[in-house]
Amino acid sequence: MTSATNHILVVDDSTDHRELLRELLEHEHFQVSEASDGVEAIRALDAGGVHLALIDLHMPRIDGIQLLRQMMMEYPNIPSIVISGMDNIEKAVEATRLGAFDYIQKPVDPERAIHLIRSALNAHATEEEQTVSILSSRKQYKMIGTTAEMDRVFKLVDKSAKVHSKVLIHGESGTGKELVAKAIHDRSGRAAGPFVPVNCAAIPEELVESTLFGHEKGSFTGAHARQIGRFEEASGGTLLLDEIGEMSLGTQSKLLRVIETGTIRRVGSDRPIQVDIRLIAATNKDLKHEVENGNFRKDLFYRLSVIEIVLPALRHRWEDVPALVEHYITLFSRENQLPNRVIAPGGMVLLTEYDWPGNVRELRNVVERLVVLAEDRVISVSDVEAALASGDSGITEDSTADTLREARERFEARYIRRALEQNGGRIQETAVALGIDRTHLWKKMKTLGIEA
Repeated sequence: MTSATNHILVVDDSTDHRELLRELLEHEHFQVSEASDGVEAIRALDAGGVHLALIDLHMPRIDGIQLLRQMMMEYPNIPSIVISGMDNIEKAVEATRLGAFDYIQKPVDPERAIHLIRSALNAHATEEEQTVSILSSRKQYKMIGTTAEMDRVFKLVDKSAKVHSKVLIHGESGTGKELVAKAIHDRSGRAAGPFVPVNCAAIPEELVESTLFGHEKGSFTGAHARQIGRFEEASGGTLLLDEIGEMSLGTQSKLLRVIETGTIRRVGSDRPIQVDIRLIAATNKDLKHEVENGNFRKDLFYRLSVIEIVLPALRHRWEDVPALVEHYITLFSRENQLPNRVIAPGGMVLLTEYDWPGNVRELRNVVERLVVLAEDRVISVSDVEAALASGDSGITEDSTADTLREARERFEARYIRRALEQNGGRIQETAVALGIDRTHLWKKMKTLGIEA
């Protein structure tokens, strides 16, 4: 955006000072309008077309701080620079914490003023471009990623959307398996139909068949009325069976029959019902390994895995962390009507280097905590350290760790021990569950003092 197209609003109760600023800005080819106090400034902002506001702190009726607070609520996308006398430096600093780009001391240094104005406008333009890029990606795929791994995912999403074949999505918890399934649905010819996600791990075994296929009134205790199942609900659209690796062998057999016949039977009924669905399955388990161990039917596995999409863990695409962090900062700042936060470079380094065992879901929660709890516009390194040490990682705030590294190592030890317990102490199965190779797991265990 060139200076000729930028409209600067000068808000100052001093006529002489406004005229001096007007001459300076017009000499630099800015368009200028004036307001003598906060009330007039709000009217000018309401009229639209303002790209930046220069605000004097000391004014009648509505002073600079009050005006800035109102702007952050109603016009968060218009950058501002405050003008302060030597006796108002504390208020000027407060203004930057509220969201002002920076402050200028009186008497105004022309070169510094123009430099700050151009910097604020350029920063805002860059921020808008990044937001448009992020939202465009989110609109298309509901996901963010520029790495080669995510590029492969996006290409498979495109290919899957053009066909009716079944899709099997692999990925750790929190990597966005449901988002991928929804992206396929939204880009397919079934987009106008329903998208029905089902978490197989969350359904009690005795209710799985009723949940998936429905039941007739009186078919079992508590069945007070007929109920359609998820397959009927998804007819004409897409059904996502998430965590399908948790499905029992008996239910797997029934699912295979539905896939082969295209019909379901409600519990308590012998009448077949035709269903028209696109089936997508998702799992955080290695289903080939489950087949080898007899926990998953081989014929069902081959039916489901016509197209396989593997979602990388966030620690394997760390280059995407900054874009994800910026996206969620923008999202949660808007949702909570807060000034758009800025993260300190050191804080971004910590977030990028963190392993993110909970993947994008954990990152989203950590960034939301940072945005809503931050005292200042700039999210500091200490803010990030506190969020990582006390958040979803399982490390509590009364942790005795002296450093973030110690807190992270204690969490990793706890996480690996839990995974070992869940997999009966078997190293290979634990490594698969953690998404790392066996050698890496052994090294981690040795470093953290974990006995086999």
